[in-house]
Order: sequence, then structure tokens, then C-alpha cells
Amino acid sequence: MTDKVLSALFRNTLRVALFIVPVFFLPWTAEKMEFNKQFVLIALVLLALVFWLVRTIVKKEVQYVGSVFDIPALLLVVVALVASVLSIDRPLSFLGSY
Repeated sequence: MTDKVLSALFRNTLRVALFIVPVFFLPWTAEKMEFNKQFVLIALVLLALVFWLVRTIVKKEVQYVGSVFDIPALLLVVVALVASVLSIDRPLSFLGSY
């Protein structure tokens, strides 16, 4: 696959996730909203990640464009990791309750 095709697949997968996740539900499951939406979001983001990784391998270069939101996002991840490590129930903090 070419770089343009992989880039288009990556972008379009994220666009599909943007529009599908808010309206997606499965009427036959016990919980009709939250778990179904999480599953679809995770699946589509992982698919987009695969397209991005293949594109990176094909191009043989990693492209990173920084923004002003990098430092706050990194701080949020650090705070979440510290809170999980210092938690009373570490496995529940890292893995969640599902």
C-alpha cells in the first residue's frame, strides 16, 4: 500500500469513530450504552494505530508534530500514573472495574 492510501485509511478510521461512537448501541446487551461505545472506540482507535504503524514502517520515518497541548497531556498522564501507583487497590486503578 502506498503512503497516501495508508494516510487516508488512518484519517478516515478516526473520522468514522468520531461519528459512529455517539450513536452506536447494541440493544441485546445487558448494558446498552457505555461498554458498547467503549468497545467500538477502542477497536477503531486500534485499527487506526495499525494503519499509522504500517505507514510509518513503509515510509521508514517517524513524523512528530508538537503542539501546545503536549505538556498538559503529559502532565495528566503522569498524575494518573502517580495516583494509580499510590492507590490502595492498584490492579483496580490500572485495569478498571470491567
